[in-house]
Amino acid sequence: QTSKYAPRRAMAGCLALLLAAAAARAPVVIEYERPVELPADTLASAASVLLLPTGELLLSDTARGSLVVASADGRVIRRMGTPGSAPGQLNRPAHLAVIMHKDLRVNNVPVSHSLLVGERGTNRVQQLALPGGGHMRYSTAPKLRDPHGMCVAAQRVFVSDPTSHAIRILQQHTLRTESVLNAASVEGKDFNPHGLAAHGGKLYAADPVAACVWVFALRSKRERPVLFDRIDSHGLNSPRGVMVLKPSGGRAVLVVMEATGLRVLSEDGKRAYQAVTPPGGDSPVALTALAADAERIYTLDSGGGGALHVFRWRSGGPTELRRRLAEVALLPTEFSHGVEPRRLSGRGNRSRTHSWARAMAHLATSSFGATPSASITQAALWSVRRAANWTRGRGRAKAANRTRSRRARAASLNG
Repeated sequence: QTSKYAPRRAMAGCLALLLAAAAARAPVVIEYERPVELPADTLASAASVLLLPTGELLLSDTARGSLVVASADGRVIRRMGTPGSAPGQLNRPAHLAVIMHKDLRVNNVPVSHSLLVGERGTNRVQQLALPGGGHMRYSTAPKLRDPHGMCVAAQRVFVSDPTSHAIRILQQHTLRTESVLNAASVEGKDFNPHGLAAHGGKLYAADPVAACVWVFALRSKRERPVLFDRIDSHGLNSPRGVMVLKPSGGRAVLVVMEATGLRVLSEDGKRAYQAVTPPGGDSPVALTALAADAERIYTLDSGGGGALHVFRWRSGGPTELRRRLAEVALLPTEFSHGVEPRRLSGRGNRSRTHSWARAMAHLATSSFGATPSASITQAALWSVRRAANWTRGRGRAKAANRTRSRRARAASLNG
């Protein structure tokens, strides 16, 4: 005799199989969306791209000594800065970073965020107030030859300097040098850091010469970071940029920018999930910088004359599956692959069971933009069919029992 808990067990087994299938997939899925062509002669020599808190794009024009503010669709809004070496002027600006502030006033004007600009002409890092771009301070870091990548974490500013094979660590409030990470910090190996990113108490540094990503553990503000790991597997090809993406409620992933595309790895670098490459055009792709918001990744293509490539990213794996199952629970519907959902008729457990069974079958065959492995799919569908068939059979048996009961009562009354 079949247990009354058979549908629940079958559904639980099906859900576990689907979660196992989803867990094997990337927590984040990246898809190429579109190129963004800037107006002609907008950038003479683009070096970096940054997303401002206002949603606008900020690009550095190294040759012209200025910054360009553009919309996400490539429309130029304004140009900031003038070339020169005086405070407030820009001498070959390269890479950029932003700092958020609370209750900060510059010249009696409230400032919500400020901009850090690494200048190759003067070998300094200058801080400008936004949105006007007024000068606040600049670094006095000695031996800073080629400020390249920058990131802000733990009240410190990290500046990569590949020419001197080092990462300069500056105090956020004064931009004074605090300490240096050099070849001695990576056990005497060749050290050429470029793009930087910080997340979860770790500092990531992309190294195109060593073809790896260095990982440093961030400690207290007065202690220098220490080498934690070296990610050099999965055939990284001249990585120049790195960032960490973390979907809401999901696991973080490491996005490594190579010259020709993006590669998605697990946060510890032990697992490779995905590789995305922009479509080739008239000129070869040469990605040099990247920035991201909650939905998109913007990469700067120096090989395409300063064009931008836009990628869309979203959560995947178990997070996406739980979200879609929650939608099914809130709105019981009947799913069939390739057919618009329609509301079920009827009431009670039978209707809900059929809804969940068909929803799980749909998720097993169409979730995450790909089909799970054949064994997992077949096992999941078998569990769904078992639950659905048991429910239909039990429903027919109950209906037959009710019919017999009614006939027996009618016979007793007539008799």
